[in-house]
Amino acid sequence: MNIGFKALEAQYGMPNADAARMIRSIQESGWRISGKLAKEYPPLDDKALALQVVEAVQSAFEDREPVPIIH
Repeated sequence: MNIGFKALEAQYGMPNADAARMIRSIQESGWRISGKLAKEYPPLDDKALALQVVEAVQSAFEDREPVPIIH
């Protein structure tokens, strides 16, 4: 999970507790933002931001560069 922390911290300056919650949820939801997670973090209602967060986490775990999300 350290890899995911680094990705979220680097891109979004997110505290570790929030990053841990997001990483767990994204992994458990099959690389998606769940409705519950979106309710906890309202900025994730922005579809482009949600895609960027998922891509940051997933790419970190897959040891690859994130794909740019254009909005």
